[in-house]
Amino acid sequence: MESYRNADNRVCHRTILNVGFMEDVTVDQLNKIQKQLTQRYERKQVLFEQEEDDPIVKKYVEGFWQRIVASKKFDLAWAEKLSRMVNMDTLQHSNAREVGAENIAYQTWGKLQLTTLLLSHGFTQEQAMLAATQVVSRAVYPASELKTTRWIKENSAVCELTGYDQSKITKDKLYESSLHLYKVKDALEKHLSSRTNELFDLADKIILYDLTKEENLKLIEEKGYKYLCVSRTKLKDYKYVPGRLTTLLDTKSKQTIRLRISHHRKKHGLLFRSQKPFQGKERGGHETSI
Repeated sequence: MESYRNADNRVCHRTILNVGFMEDVTVDQLNKIQKQLTQRYERKQVLFEQEEDDPIVKKYVEGFWQRIVASKKFDLAWAEKLSRMVNMDTLQHSNAREVGAENIAYQTWGKLQLTTLLLSHGFTQEQAMLAATQVVSRAVYPASELKTTRWIKENSAVCELTGYDQSKITKDKLYESSLHLYKVKDALEKHLSSRTNELFDLADKIILYDLTKEENLKLIEEKGYKYLCVSRTKLKDYKYVPGRLTTLLDTKSKQTIRLRISHHRKKHGLLFRSQKPFQGKERGGHETSI
């Protein structure tokens, strides 16, 4: 159905197409068909094509449009002329902002459920939005607080995603937000470890670091972590722990490694010894203490 004014300036209607009964479509699908046919007539481009994914809607739109074109009841050349009433070559953009990378980073923030975590640790809604703004900005544009503030105000649409008032962004606000985030560092680390395992079906792994210093070992013990200390010196005055089995391993270089639990200097450890001769002697043992 199309509305128009006649010569007497009266509003009239005329039927463009009789479609008959459409019992296999819902009301929502019918509205989508009408909307897409109107967009085709007005030469409007669809930015988001989710509505066109429905195969029933697509079938009816294609069929009805072909029938309308064949009936010649629309002046399509006139419609095309109207669609060019604005000279596209004269358009100028002002206050244009970036949003692509920010949108991806903010979606990741949502998937990790970080806002919920921060709110549960005493953050206000405004503080959580500022924290999201800070983290997303640093992920996309890693710079100082001053440069980040300037980038948010001049280039990015990150505040439109997070909901934080852009006019309140200052370098001091970003400094303050960093301190708030640092206070919940341990909770954030545990949450991220758990959440990423859930999202990507990951399993925790044991990672070995060469710490060497006693203060580092003390810090690890205070955190409740287990650790291994490796010594490359040849052991003396050690005894094998009775009742523990010996394990033999073959390396890629075709060496046989013998593993046995040993007792040395009031600590239990793992002694491994290579059976391949080295300069006429058996290689020295290596102690690994838990």
